[in-house]
Amino acid sequence: MGVVEFLKVASTIVFVLAAALNAVLIYIVSTKTRNKIGVYKYMIICFAVCNIVYSATEYTAKPEVVAQKTTVYWKPTMGLFAIVVMMLFTLVIMILRKVAMSAKTISIQHQLLRALITQAIIPFLMSYIPRFLMFFFVIMGYPPLRIYTFVPLVVASYTVLDPIATIYFIHEYRAAVMKIVGRLILMRHRRNISDAITEPHNHTMDTHPTTGH
Repeated sequence: MGVVEFLKVASTIVFVLAAALNAVLIYIVSTKTRNKIGVYKYMIICFAVCNIVYSATEYTAKPEVVAQKTTVYWKPTMGLFAIVVMMLFTLVIMILRKVAMSAKTISIQHQLLRALITQAIIPFLMSYIPRFLMFFFVIMGYPPLRIYTFVPLVVASYTVLDPIATIYFIHEYRAAVMKIVGRLILMRHRRNISDAITEPHNHTMDTHPTTGH
């Protein structure tokens, strides 16, 4: 399998996983969220929708890295930097806030904080760093490397990890997923038992045909 074929298959897998996982996250957030989380659920839903749109865009557009000139697009670069700064300020404010809350509310806030930190780390490692290194080496005049071809796929892969991190760190969502998985396993187990009971009965009917009078 060549590089192009591998990227097509991997892009399809990433898109399917991202769409499925984020759809599950949207369903869980919409139906299983308690009042303690409040407006945070809308932010989580927005993240999930953006993940689906991003993965779909990567899947349909199949972006390629073209390295020809050492041009720096300052507006997008400054925009990404501003987003990172805003995320850092949000984290600092959440940590430094001194608000009287119940133990349950504090626990939920800690869960949300861990999920938010993870949601900041994942794109930083899988989006900002790969693109920064690629842009840096191109700007410095190094010849394009074949590994640059995988950068768009790596960037899109964070749309799969993002919902997993949210579900893992927020106990309510993790419990909801475990309950859904448990129900699916139970339904499959019951269907297997039903098939196992039906097969011997059908076999008996076949080996003892009814004779006419």
